[in-house]
Amino acid sequence: MVIGCGPVGLGAVAALLERGAGPVVASVPSALRRAAAARLGAHRMCLTYPPQEFGATLARLADGRIDAAALITAEAGLGALDAAFASLRRPEEHIKVLIRPELPGTRLVRPGA
Repeated sequence: MVIGCGPVGLGAVAALLERGAGPVVASVPSALRRAAAARLGAHRMCLTYPPQEFGATLARLADGRIDAAALITAEAGLGALDAAFASLRRPEEHIKVLIRPELPGTRLVRPGA
């Protein structure tokens, strides 16, 4: 089961299918993303939470009930986009890289550095 079918989840669906795993179940409230998973070959689709939960989660992030800063493990300016994408290929290093266009340089920096 793949929970969430954004770019990473859809990549997981494709990788599982490429390796012959199955059945592959894609779980996401978005009809657009369920359709993308189906096009990639996922066997079944399901919802794990109500679609309105996404908006509620964004509201909790916006008002501070969820600490978004706890998810940001690095920051990068536009000159460091290549480094940011390369680092996200190594999930043991980062959770979320925040892109801040005003940051100079070509390297990732730790939040607040």
